[in-house]
Amino acid sequence: MSEAQSQTPPAESWRTWGMLLGLAALVTITNAFKPLHIDDGYYYFRAAHIAEHPLDPLGNEILYHQWPQSAFDYYVPPVVPYWFASAVALFGERPFLWKLWFLPFSLALVVGVFHLLKRFARPVALPMTAVIALCPAYLPSWNLMLDMPLLALSTASLALFLVACERDSTRWALWAGVVAGLAAQTKYNGLLSVPVIVTYALLQRKWRLGLLASIAAGGVFLAWECFTLAKYGRSHFHWSLLHPDNVSGTWPRMRMVRALCLTLGATLAPIALFEVLTWKGGRWLAAAGVALVVFGFSWLTDHLDESPVYAAFAVALGLTTTTALVRLWRTPSAAAPTSAGWRRTGTFLALWLGLEIASYLVLQPFGAVRRVLGVALVVMVIAASGAAAAWQPAWRPWLRGLVAFSALIGGGFATLDAREAWVSRDSARRADQTIRESQSEPTIWYLGHWGFTYYAQQLGMKPIIPDHSQLKRGDWLIFPDRVHKPMVQLLAKTVPIRNITTNVHDDGVPLETLPYFYSGASPIKHRVNPRMQVTIFRVTEDFVPETSWKAKKMSEWLQIRRDMDVTLYAIPALKRFLEDPDPKIRRRIARAVGEMGARGEDLRDSLRPLLEDSSPEVRSAAASSLDRIGKALGAADFPQTD
Repeated sequence: MSEAQSQTPPAESWRTWGMLLGLAALVTITNAFKPLHIDDGYYYFRAAHIAEHPLDPLGNEILYHQWPQSAFDYYVPPVVPYWFASAVALFGERPFLWKLWFLPFSLALVVGVFHLLKRFARPVALPMTAVIALCPAYLPSWNLMLDMPLLALSTASLALFLVACERDSTRWALWAGVVAGLAAQTKYNGLLSVPVIVTYALLQRKWRLGLLASIAAGGVFLAWECFTLAKYGRSHFHWSLLHPDNVSGTWPRMRMVRALCLTLGATLAPIALFEVLTWKGGRWLAAAGVALVVFGFSWLTDHLDESPVYAAFAVALGLTTTTALVRLWRTPSAAAPTSAGWRRTGTFLALWLGLEIASYLVLQPFGAVRRVLGVALVVMVIAASGAAAAWQPAWRPWLRGLVAFSALIGGGFATLDAREAWVSRDSARRADQTIRESQSEPTIWYLGHWGFTYYAQQLGMKPIIPDHSQLKRGDWLIFPDRVHKPMVQLLAKTVPIRNITTNVHDDGVPLETLPYFYSGASPIKHRVNPRMQVTIFRVTEDFVPETSWKAKKMSEWLQIRRDMDVTLYAIPALKRFLEDPDPKIRRRIARAVGEMGARGEDLRDSLRPLLEDSSPEVRSAAASSLDRIGKALGAADFPQTD
C-alpha cells in the first residue's frame, strides 16, 4: 500500500465505496426503467432456453432475422446468456428485475474505472469516475446485451492486474486473468484484454505476472470451447469467427474511420472540456466550450445533416487527447502520483488506445456507439490523466460543474433512447388493444424485430416465418415500420390482406437514436417522420407469405451461411428462384445451392431439370452443384454434363 493510501482515513474509504455503489445503482436503475430494446429480445430467447436447459445452451433455434436459426450460429458466448438465464429462472417474466440483476456488471465497471483512475489520475479519480459512468457513450448503452458487460469485465481485469503489479502478487494476476477470460467469453472482442494486460506488464517489467494472467485467461476461455466441442462436435469460437464458410461482409475501412471519429465526437464532446480547463485561461475556454456543445446539440433539432457538428466535436476531442498525452510524456517522472510515472503512464495509454483502435478497425463489422466503447474508455482515461498532471485545487468548483454538465448530456442521450424503447413496447400493446376491440380472441401475426418482438410474443402474437407460416382468412397482421424483420412481400397486389388502420406514435422531440446509436456513424440524428407507425392488416384469403429477398441477396447469403440449419427454411424460395425466367438468376442460385453441401439434398429434384436448360452456364452450375451435394452425402449416382 502506498503512502497516500495509508494516510486515507477509514471514514473516507467507506464514503468513497458508498459513492461508487450509489453510482453503480443509479446506472442500473436508469437501465431498469427502459423496456427491452434493440437486441434484448434475442438475448431473452437465449436466456429463456438456457433457464430450461442449462446443459444444452446452443441446442435451440431462434427466429430473429429472416428464418429460424440455430443458436450455435450466433456469435454469443455464454457469460451474459447464463447470467440472464439465472434472472429469468429466479424472477420469471419481470424485465425490471432482470435489469437490476445486472448490477454486478455496473459495479465492476464503476469500481474498475475508479481503480484505473486512482493510478493514472488520482487527484480527479472520483469525479472522473462519475463522468465516465454517466457519459453519453455508456449510460444509454446499458441494456441486456453484451457490450457493457464486456467493457465492465475487461476494465475490471485490467484494474486487478494493476493491483497485481503494484503488490507483485501472483494471486491477483491470476484473478485478473480469470476475469479477462470471462470478458472474452462475454464477447469475443474481450480477447483484447490479454494484449492490454501484457502491454502493461512489459512496461512495468512484470512479464511473469503478465504470463500468468494470460495463461489463466486462456484456461477460462478454452474451458467453454472444450465443452462445446464435446457437446456439439465443434468449438463455438471457431465456428463463429474462424470458420471459412462463415465470413460476412463489413463496412469499408474508411467508412469505419469516419464512424469512429463522428461517434466519439458525438458522445465524448464534454470530455474535451476537462483538458481545456487546464490550459491558460482554461476556465473561460471551458465555459465557452459548454456553450458551443449546447449550441451544437440544439442545432440538430432543426437540421438534417449532423456531421458538421460531430466532426467539429471530434476535432476538439482529438486535439485535447493529443495535448493530454504530450503533457504526460513531458511532465517529469518525479511529479508522478504512482511509481509508474507520468511518462510511462502516457506510453501505456497511447499503446492501449492504439490496440483499441486496431481492434475496432479489424474486428468490428460496422460503426456504432457500442463498437467504440473500449476506445471511448481510453480517451476518457487520457483526458483524466492529462487534467490530473496539471491539477490545481482552485479548479475544483469548475470540475464539479463540468461533471454535472457531462452527466446532463449523458442523461439526455439516455432519456431519448429510453423513449425509443417505450414507443416500441407501447406500439405492440396498442396494436393488440386495437385488434381486440374488434375481435375478442383474434389470431395475430406480426413482423418485427428488436425489443418489439419480445413484447409482441408476450401478447400472444405469432411471428411470421417466410414461406412457411400459414395465414388464414380472418387472421390479423401487424407491421411496424423501422423494425420490419423478417422481410416478406406485403405490398404486392397479389397479397390477400386489407389495410385496416395505422397507429402513429409520435412526440415533439425532433431527435432519434433508433437505429443510429446502435448501427451508424451518428448516434443521434434529426427526426422528420413519426417515431413509429404500426399498420394493422386483415387477411382476406388463406396464404403463405413469401420472402421478399432477391436472388442475388439470397445467393450471397447462402455463400456466407452454407452448411447451417437455417438454409432449410430457405428451400421454398430457392425452388422458386431455380425456375426464374432470367438465366443469370438460375445460374447464380444453382451455383449457391451447391455450397450447401448435404443441406441441399431437398433441392436435387429442382436442380435436375436445369441439366437440360437452354443456357450452358446454367447446365454447368446445376451439374456441379448436384455433384457437390452427392459427394457431401457420400453418393456418386448424380448425372454429369460435359
